[in-house]
Amino acid sequence: MVILIWLVTWLALSGATDRGTFGDMFGGTNALFSGLAFVGLIYAILLQRQELSLQRKELSLTREEISGQRDALEKQNAALESQVFEGTLFQMLGLLNQLTSSIDVTDASGREKRGRDAFIVFIQYLRNHINGETERRAVERGVINFTHHEGAEFWPYVRMFINIIEYIGQIADQDRARFYYKLLRSMITRDESIVLMYNLLLSTTSRPIVERYGLFLGLERSECIAPEHYDLYADSAFSGMKSKTGVVE
Repeated sequence: MVILIWLVTWLALSGATDRGTFGDMFGGTNALFSGLAFVGLIYAILLQRQELSLQRKELSLTREEISGQRDALEKQNAALESQVFEGTLFQMLGLLNQLTSSIDVTDASGREKRGRDAFIVFIQYLRNHINGETERRAVERGVINFTHHEGAEFWPYVRMFINIIEYIGQIADQDRARFYYKLLRSMITRDESIVLMYNLLLSTTSRPIVERYGLFLGLERSECIAPEHYDLYADSAFSGMKSKTGVVE
């Protein structure tokens, strides 16, 4: 097509006397080439734009894939951390049971009491050491005297219980923490709760947890060594903590 136009232009001008117009026969060809170059430029721009659009889509898909992988990895890490936490917690609960079973004390009449049966003896010993005191500092002194005299058998159990509730206290999710505290609470008897109630008065880190999560839920004022001792804790220590649904647990 280009050659044909060029030949037509040349034949039209070949007989002219003014050969100065000879160069004009290339004008149409130059215009055509310029037009074709412009069209080619537009086509290249369109192709480049399409390629860029495809690259953006691929990049978006890549980001989504990476985000999905990151979410999956975070879920795996969370599941692994939960497994490690629960594994450690259940080991600690197992040790608490072992320590409970290993307790061996003698009551005032010389009879031997083992395991959870020993806690009724501890309550009697606490009553003797507290000696009717109701003021907080006096009660705490009585508890300290009790641990000095009976601590060899009892204190490892208390120490493990404190370690457990503080370990659970590391959890940021309150629903999970509430579940674990509920599990722990189900493992201790009322006699254990009474003895722990007095001994945890000495722990500045444990008492707030007891009051926040109601670890002595259901314990009555009348079950304390003195009714006034019930007020040594906030009411929430005995009433439990409300869940998101408003149910006390």
